[in-house]
Amino acid sequence: MGAPPSFVPLRHLASARSHPSSFPFLPLTPATIVVSRVEVMPNCTLDAFPLLVTDASSVGAQVGIMGRDGWMAFHSERGATSKTLFASVQRLLAETGLHLGDLHGFIFCEGPGSTMGIRINCMALRTWVWLNADRPSVYAYKSLEAMALIQSDRMGHPFAIFSDLRTDRWNAIRVDAPGQSSPVQAVTSKDLENWPDTRYHLRQRVYSPAPPPGSQLLPYDIEPLQSPNHFTGLIRRVRTPKPFQTTETTFKKWVPQRHKGAGGAKEIG
Repeated sequence: MGAPPSFVPLRHLASARSHPSSFPFLPLTPATIVVSRVEVMPNCTLDAFPLLVTDASSVGAQVGIMGRDGWMAFHSERGATSKTLFASVQRLLAETGLHLGDLHGFIFCEGPGSTMGIRINCMALRTWVWLNADRPSVYAYKSLEAMALIQSDRMGHPFAIFSDLRTDRWNAIRVDAPGQSSPVQAVTSKDLENWPDTRYHLRQRVYSPAPPPGSQLLPYDIEPLQSPNHFTGLIRRVRTPKPFQTTETTFKKWVPQRHKGAGGAKEIG
């Protein structure tokens, strides 16, 4: 009986590590990803290409291969990240004639956004880096900072961009002038009194809470980041790909209790 789909026999991993282009898409499980703060290394310039860019912070995946002069190929697809991410990467590698072993680094969106999508992306990156004996660099950027840069080239200032978090709570960034933006943070409707009136909302989840008051829907699209120079101001090098969140994820502990029937009647047994 073979190994379950979510696991890869150790002998296959050993072979894959020696021949990474032969095993580019191993079955992955997102269950082992732990959400924590990103460990940041000193900033680096992009000087080795091509680079694989993966973004699973919204519904589906956006994937591109960045060369020295811009996108060599780019593809965006909606759907389950577990399918669209790997299918898109395979498609781009086929279009460009490249293998994973030919890539000199990875750029990914650490969030905020779809938690499951970002976890799957992080797991894939960890595997691809491990399979490459050269240990290519990994760079992270934030979804709201990317869209703030894109909107700055299109719109006047000031403005704010929000994304889904939970009811009456959003991830947010405000841009008061070119190059002058706030950190990505969590806000509530009570916090928005002094925020810009021009507001955009990124719908990053299938089941999206209500948008902030007075906001308009902004499609999430990173293709306008057409050159390495666009990413230079967004990225930072990280040791390990991990999701970014503006709030800590907490879980309520379930305490087992003895069930009682209506009126407090005792159980029979």
